[in-house]
Amino acid sequence: MNNKLLSKSLVFTAISFIATTVNAQSVDFPVSFRTISDVEIQQVQALSFGATMFSANGGTCSMDASGTTINDADAAILRGTPVSGSLAGAVTGTGCIDTAAGISGNQIGIYRVIGISGSDVQITVNEVTGSDFTYTPDSGCISNYDGATAGDTCQSFFVSSPTTTALADATDGADANVTEGELRIVIGGKITINTDLTADTNYSQDFTIDAIY
Repeated sequence: MNNKLLSKSLVFTAISFIATTVNAQSVDFPVSFRTISDVEIQQVQALSFGATMFSANGGTCSMDASGTTINDADAAILRGTPVSGSLAGAVTGTGCIDTAAGISGNQIGIYRVIGISGSDVQITVNEVTGSDFTYTPDSGCISNYDGATAGDTCQSFFVSSPTTTALADATDGADANVTEGELRIVIGGKITINTDLTADTNYSQDFTIDAIY
């Protein structure tokens, strides 16, 4: 008799457990995202020290990138067409003929960064050293937009060190010639000749601008 009662109890427990399992539910739900577009860098005006350089080892030549502040009426370079300020692009030094901006093909470099409207980006303008010369980008500025229709600045940068700045947003884009989702970099700098060069010869090398969100 006791065995029968035990058997009934076990059967009841098993049925109860199965019923509980059937009423449970497990459902999968998706998680998704979309990657952002890459930040882009474009050249607006190529950097050139022009036909001004001497050939002797050890000479230096510096290019002035002043006149490039965002609120300078003579320097539309940060807002539209690359019209230089009165001094931007002038060169001077022991390694070159002192030359006013643009006289011998000497001109500042202007570069456009394109990305997500209003977002912060880190910009790094890097020094480059080659067997013929070293280029040090120690003059210039990066536009920094404040999300308003006034108060934008062009901030200095340090050689080979990241500078955080903001791309223009829709409000900044209401300013004359400012494009939403863009900023501009204006660069002069210094060349140091590392060896005796050949007269009447073109020399060039590439320097790097890094941009990252």
